[in-house]
Amino acid sequence: MLVVRILPIMAVMALLAMTAPCSAVTIAIVMQNLVITPAEVSAKVGDTIEWINKDVVAHTATAQQGGAFDVMLPAGKSGASS
Repeated sequence: MLVVRILPIMAVMALLAMTAPCSAVTIAIVMQNLVITPAEVSAKVGDTIEWINKDVVAHTATAQQGGAFDVMLPAGKSGASS
């Protein structure tokens, strides 16, 4: 009888664990001395990428697939995409 009560409770707990909201993060990418750091990042849906241009020339950040973002970064400025 105890097993019959525990199984539904465990199922509900597992479902709640899978649907818990994830926290979005901001990932900073810096362009300085014509070097982009970090060179690779992993982002999840909902995360924000902050592009920081510390160079004296303009840069762009453009999604290669689907055109999800296209950020123009003048010298010494920042921009973001989500």
